[in-house]
Amino acid sequence: MASKKDQKKVKIIDSWKKKRWYPIVAPKIFGSAVLGETPILEAEFLKGRCVIANLGILMRDSKKQNVNMTFEVMGIAEGKAITQMKRIVIIPSSIKRLVRRGQERIDDSFLVTTKDGLSVRLKPFFLTKNQCSNLICTSLRMKARELFEAYAKETTFDNLVQDILSKKMIREAKAVLDKIFPLKVCELRVVERVLDNSVVQKQEGVVPVKPTLVEEAEEEVVSEAAFEEVAEE
Repeated sequence: MASKKDQKKVKIIDSWKKKRWYPIVAPKIFGSAVLGETPILEAEFLKGRCVIANLGILMRDSKKQNVNMTFEVMGIAEGKAITQMKRIVIIPSSIKRLVRRGQERIDDSFLVTTKDGLSVRLKPFFLTKNQCSNLICTSLRMKARELFEAYAKETTFDNLVQDILSKKMIREAKAVLDKIFPLKVCELRVVERVLDNSVVQKQEGVVPVKPTLVEEAEEEVVSEAAFEEVAEE
């Protein structure tokens, strides 16, 4: 029987030491501010990761603390994880505090297309000053769709985000909607990019990261399952 000294020693490799720290930066419209850092073995594993940042902290404006922004990593450039805006959300609790009796709350959800071909889902939220009929609510909803769709067609995605954050688009829409029925609140509670990031990657000059082995394996499993379903039919 071999002694313990003759037995091969197992070398323990600390994977943490091999990890590299990558700074995650915001898009150019936010001054490429650093959102944080993350340790990772390979840059490919950063693809699709999301970071949530508070708009009040990001823009150093306490009036915007009720808004959270989600950024998605789309590629690596110069050792940095480049992100694009994925979602803008007003914190639900701040919306609930605005609703009072004797008012009508109007919600909607629809898609608009920007001048540079990106598709964005908008979810506006309106609160009337007084109670009104369903016909008036429908008129407000349809007119808002018309205004936002026309506005998006005339501007790029980055400019659209800037106009939403600066309330420019909201102010212009409210001025028109108030002529139908006076509004107490006119907001976009959710703004979400729903198109793939190929267009944004070309604009930013970022090389997209390759799919990981896990993603490739999942694609193979899906394709095999689809082939089996066709064979059974």
